[in-house]
Amino acid sequence: MADSKINNIVLTTVANTRALLSKSEKRRYNALILLTVVGGIVDVFGLASVIPLVGIMADPGLVESNGPLSYLYGLFGFGSTNQFIVFILVCVVLLFLAKNVLILFVQYYQSKFSYDVANNLTENQLLYYLNINELDKKDQNLNSSIVAHNIAVVPAIFSLKVLLNLITFFSEIVIIGLICTSIAIYNYQVFILVIVSISPIFILLYRSVRSKIQKIEKLTNKISPDVINDTLEAVRGVKDVILYQKIDFFSLKILKNQRRLNRMKVLTYTYGQSFPKIIELAAILGIVTLSLASMYLEDNALLLTTLSIYIVATYRIMPSSNKLMQGIIAMKSFSFVFDILQSDKKSFGESYDVDNKSIAFNDSIELEDIHFKYDDTSKWVLNGVSLNITKGGVIGIMGESGAGKTSLINILLRFNTESQGRIKVDGQPINKEHLQSWRKLIGYVQQNVFLIDGTVSQNIAFGIFESKIDTNRLDRAIEMAGLTETINNMENGINSMIGEHGTKLSGGQRQRIAIARALYKGAEILIFDEATNALDIETERGINESISQLNKEGVTVIVVSHRESALEICESIYKLKDGRFT
Repeated sequence: MADSKINNIVLTTVANTRALLSKSEKRRYNALILLTVVGGIVDVFGLASVIPLVGIMADPGLVESNGPLSYLYGLFGFGSTNQFIVFILVCVVLLFLAKNVLILFVQYYQSKFSYDVANNLTENQLLYYLNINELDKKDQNLNSSIVAHNIAVVPAIFSLKVLLNLITFFSEIVIIGLICTSIAIYNYQVFILVIVSISPIFILLYRSVRSKIQKIEKLTNKISPDVINDTLEAVRGVKDVILYQKIDFFSLKILKNQRRLNRMKVLTYTYGQSFPKIIELAAILGIVTLSLASMYLEDNALLLTTLSIYIVATYRIMPSSNKLMQGIIAMKSFSFVFDILQSDKKSFGESYDVDNKSIAFNDSIELEDIHFKYDDTSKWVLNGVSLNITKGGVIGIMGESGAGKTSLINILLRFNTESQGRIKVDGQPINKEHLQSWRKLIGYVQQNVFLIDGTVSQNIAFGIFESKIDTNRLDRAIEMAGLTETINNMENGINSMIGEHGTKLSGGQRQRIAIARALYKGAEILIFDEATNALDIETERGINESISQLNKEGVTVIVVSHRESALEICESIYKLKDGRFT
């Protein structure tokens, strides 16, 4: 029963692993399995070379009575048995040296392959979560900590805990199989003793801990993002935490989960350390059994050889059994990673593996009867929205909270897809194949501007290495956004650090950097999403003046706000109420 469950775990892991690998990775995986098996065979041969050495040391007469040994003795013309023994010793040392060099190479290749796979899976996860639409995020109950965990941690867990253990499993199976076969041919009694002393312990140990460790690892994967999320909330909200005197609350909340996490790590470590100790105990019981049997044997040389074979065999089988045990339990315990990696990869492939087609904006953007709701049971958030936006126009969209403004903007940005209706650019409906081209046309400025902890230039030329920043383009974007004076007053100019989340900048300066970022990108459409709501009237007026200048440059502007002062520059204003324009 236990054997069938082990087989099922291994076969399922193999199938799921191959489903995650690319074609080139599958070829490397197959080559690595073959190389690992060869390494296991060499390892066994190195171990087997010790047995004749022990036999000669116990009975020098074997040099003459043993055919192969006698042949080697005569072939090289040794003058004495001692010279021959020295020769055998040197050969064994050289064989072990070559064996260990090969095994180190195999282990290096194993490690490199697993980390290469982790890198590729991390890239795939990153692409998936950056492209997933807002509706899917809500459906999957994803917060930033879970997303970060699935991107940065889960691929590493798969590679280190599943993939490496799977490869090691095949290697150790070969080693144990060869050792047991060799022993069975040489001395079936020792073979039976090895099987009887180790197999029952292995099966009982596996059955007793497999479910416990699987439960621990699943809980660990669930709690880890919570610890990160609670810690980030405390750090991000440090002012509120201090002012409301909630340091104790957050400390207890964080430490409660951290202690649970650490307890589980202690249990996992303890279980892992117990495997070799218990298997070692089983091996010692075998030695005791042989020693008791020796009381009834008169041939001490035979006893020494038999005991040596058993000790050498168990010396190598013990770590192999331990690795097998840990590998099988790891495959079982970390099987949850396949649910994350495979579903994400499949979804990404189905949703975004499309050809990219260009789309031009020369005339107008038309929203035709746009309907949107979050699921089949909810009410319409947008209920028949139609709008025509001419190129170079400045339009405003206003409405109270819950009117549907954010949903409409997310549809324009293609973070959500309309349930009914369509968006056309110059008469061309926007489809999945137009996503990249469409987004290149759009600049987005929101109330809470995303800023990296870097320089002014790094934040404006967003996502571009400093060595590749176009300085002329940068200067023009700064000038058009009205940032020239601000930057000139900074100590290091465009190379000034702005602090984490732009803490060294005012609210208006952050908005202007966002505008400059959109202009550096070459955006033809600028969407301002409640961008000036947190600013004072004077600063808002200055931002509006900059927006008016942009419009003169031919940029199409869409201003979304519930404040009338933010919409003063608009040529026409549309009011959203109950999901439709009034």
